[in-house]
Amino acid sequence: MTEAKQAYGILGLIDIVNFTGQSTKLGHHYTKLYTVYFQAHLTEIAERYGFSVIKFTGDGALIFGTNPADFLDIVIDLFVRDKPEDCHGFVSRFRMAGHFSYFQFIEQNGQFIDLACGEGIRVFRIEKYAGPGETVVTHNLFNILKSFLSEKNIDASRLSLNQSLKGFDSEDWFPPFYLLTPTVKSPD
Repeated sequence: MTEAKQAYGILGLIDIVNFTGQSTKLGHHYTKLYTVYFQAHLTEIAERYGFSVIKFTGDGALIFGTNPADFLDIVIDLFVRDKPEDCHGFVSRFRMAGHFSYFQFIEQNGQFIDLACGEGIRVFRIEKYAGPGETVVTHNLFNILKSFLSEKNIDASRLSLNQSLKGFDSEDWFPPFYLLTPTVKSPD
């Protein structure tokens, strides 16, 4: 049975950088192998910190959880500590986007399987402003993350846009966004 459920928390979008270009070059077989690997690895990272994968979007994933420190641990694992390996011809580079709000999800068998509200579209609108190894977050999410940044060794910089983004049109001013970059060294 499918029904709608509301939840307050952090919605994250993880995107594989240059997935389309790589998949076109490598073909369906290797794309499928890499996608299976990426999905399993990402699910393991998300679940390690109490987040759920809502759905995979082909070249990325939507995750949801409630603990801000755990969101930052996912960022660090994805980019540094437990970074998915290059494999099947793919170079594993990622970027993330995050937003903190009240969301509505479609729930099936006790699990969220998709978004059912416009609020979640914000992660898709801001994701393109993150480069490889970066996470861009909304002002709402930054406010709850900022007290954890120094202990997690994550640098933050404000990213102000000179125009409103679709999905943020109701803002009276151009909302600031923040780029987060882990400064933790990779365990070579």
